[in-house]
Amino acid sequence: MVSPAAKLIGTTHYNFNTYPGVVSFDLQIPNFSSTQGKYTVFELPCFSNLISQIKVIDNRQTTLWQDEKISLTYLWNIAIPANQKVVNIMPKKLEIGSRNTARFIRTVENKGNNLQIKIKLELPIDEVTLDKYRILEQIQRKLADPAERNIILTWR
Repeated sequence: MVSPAAKLIGTTHYNFNTYPGVVSFDLQIPNFSSTQGKYTVFELPCFSNLISQIKVIDNRQTTLWQDEKISLTYLWNIAIPANQKVVNIMPKKLEIGSRNTARFIRTVENKGNNLQIKIKLELPIDEVTLDKYRILEQIQRKLADPAERNIILTWR
């Protein structure tokens, strides 16, 4: 979910010539952030969709069957107002898991007034043994962390 007030800028672009297909679009979202003292805070649009893809139960003791392949990539290009700067700079790269289990990759580039965040989540069709299940738990904890989905700005 983004926001009912979101406005599409330009046109939606589709590319299904490769797998997986790509849908991209630019949005302008008025009043999307909240101001708390000298800070402006907003959540990355559609981030909650990533969280809903992983369903783990604490203290699982049996094998799980992942019966659906999931491969999601989100790329956010955020234009930062000239009079503000990002407070919570994430590490440039974070990777949890591997190609053969579940995998979460986040890359961050901060270029002056442009912040680019790319997140990739891959869940293969597989028998998820307990050791692989622990990786799912790690990814779920990382996605549930507010620092992963909230961007905090302050005045320069």
